[in-house]
Amino acid sequence: MTGLEGGIDPATHERIVALCAEGDRHAEAGRHGSALGKFAEAWGLIPHPRERWAVATPVISAIADSWFLSGKYDEVLRALEFGMNCPGAADNPFLQLRLGQALLEQGEEERAAAALERAHAAHGEAIFEHEDPKYLAFLRARGAIG
Repeated sequence: MTGLEGGIDPATHERIVALCAEGDRHAEAGRHGSALGKFAEAWGLIPHPRERWAVATPVISAIADSWFLSGKYDEVLRALEFGMNCPGAADNPFLQLRLGQALLEQGEEERAAAALERAHAAHGEAIFEHEDPKYLAFLRARGAIG
């Protein structure tokens, strides 16, 4: 999260950033449930309408990522259904990656391919570097990449 956003109380913004930092520490330690709790608490502090605020994008990204790492693909999709309306989210390659992965896990191959292709177009194979190789293989098998 970069910069102070006009309209969000500075103390609230600082609390959102602090909660996300706590969530990141939990996530790095593999405690995805605890991480999700911190990210959800941060989300709750963002004023309505949430999709208006740039700070909402990294928070919803962290929430979707936590759900993904927990294997809760329906929750990933639910988070991103709203999250893609946040500033810059639709063009965010990481969110496209997680969206595509969750869609593929739910059997929605066409939509998954489109999202994964967008992630690949933005960052190439590097965005798949730390992911299960099946996602890149899926794109290759469809002839979407070389």
